[in-house]
Amino acid sequence: MSSRPKRIKWSEDDMRNAILDYHNKLGSIRQIATLYNVPKSTLQDRVSENIDSEKLDSRPGRRPILGEDGESEIVDHTKTMGDHTNKLLVTNSNLQMLQP
Repeated sequence: MSSRPKRIKWSEDDMRNAILDYHNKLGSIRQIATLYNVPKSTLQDRVSENIDSEKLDSRPGRRPILGEDGESEIVDHTKTMGDHTNKLLVTNSNLQMLQP
């Protein structure tokens, strides 16, 4: 059994609408979360302002430890090194074919 991360099955628009309905007293947290198919605990956090919804990054998952720039730099370096490795493998295999 694989332990894949769960995918988000709700949108920020659904969450915003759920928050508006809650502030307009159109139901309980549980009722509104069910209606908009959003996580009850996330809705609770957002309406109680434990999370600043204006500063939310809409991407799920953990934030990069090195920051966006550091992560991008590592990705670019890894791709460059992969290209060099592929060239070396092709060159080595060509040399092996030339040997009697």
